This record gives sequence, C-alpha cells and structure tokens, in this order.
Amino acid sequence: MIISCKIFASIGLFGLIASLHGIILASSRQVFAMARSGYLPRMLSDINHRFKTPHWALVVSGVVSSIFIYKFKTDQIIMLSVLGAVVMYIMSMLSLFILRKKEPRLSRPFLAPVYPVFPAIALVICVICLIATIYFNPDMSLIFAGGLVIVLLIFIVMGKHKVALTEDMMSAPMDEEVINH
Repeated sequence: MIISCKIFASIGLFGLIASLHGIILASSRQVFAMARSGYLPRMLSDINHRFKTPHWALVVSGVVSSIFIYKFKTDQIIMLSVLGAVVMYIMSMLSLFILRKKEPRLSRPFLAPVYPVFPAIALVICVICLIATIYFNPDMSLIFAGGLVIVLLIFIVMGKHKVALTEDMMSAPMDEEVINH
C-alpha cells in the first residue's frame, strides 16, 4: 500500500513538473498571440532580435506567475487552474453547439463523435464540476470571477468587441524563427 502511494505521488510530481514547463511556454505564447492580435498592449508582441523570442511576453507572464506563487498556496493555484479549465471546456462545448447551428455548412477538419449526444454529456459534466468547484472553493471562485471581470473590462476598453476579424489579422506574416521555437 505504501509503495503504491509513493509511486502514485511520484507520477503526480512528474506530471506537475511537466505541467509547469508547459504552462510557462504556453502562457508566454498566448500573451504574444493576444498582443499580436490587438487584445493586449502591442509591446507584448515585440520580438527580441538577438534571440528571436517574444521577450516582453515572457517577462510579463513570469511576473504574473511570480505574483501568484507568492500570493497563493499551491492548492489555491491548482484550484484557479481547474476553474479556468472547466470554464474553457464549457465555453468550447457551447461554441460547438452555436457554430453548428449558425454555420451548418462550414468545413470542419474534426467532427465531434456522436454529435450532439457526447458534447451534451460533456457539457453537463462540466457544469456539474463547475458547480461543485464553486461550492467547495467559494473564495478561489470569487478571485477567479474577479479575474474574469478584469479580463472582460480590458477587452471592452481595448475596443476589440467592435472590430471585425479580417483575413489580414488571421494570416499576418510572422518571423519564421519565432514559429519554429
């Protein structure tokens, strides 16, 4: 029993380490992409000419992460991640249903299996998980909701809700070396 607990804990530890590195890489790339699209200040999309990396996106992501590490305990940070993931899953399922209704003839490279049953089941499970997470973690849920409000305000202030996405924005050229790193 003790050996199986140690094995399980070791696997979990390696998973957390892998997640940490993935989050560091992904968050800076997300900040870079959002700045490049105009959702965040343009400065965050600057590329370092020597290293060909989005250095300001990396720095800002690191500073925000450091603030969260300093301010919250590990279980609280994990709970914020869970809330973010569950809300993202709910938004993805809702987007699937909305797109299927509004754009039924749109070309799709991937079709959801057993549509609409499996996506509906996934949506119900996600909503139940969100309700349970909010119920058992009301403080972190309020912090998460506050973060969502701040992000929404930034979105409104930046005025992107009024701008139609053009083909130029979707296919803007990007430095080849940035893509490969």
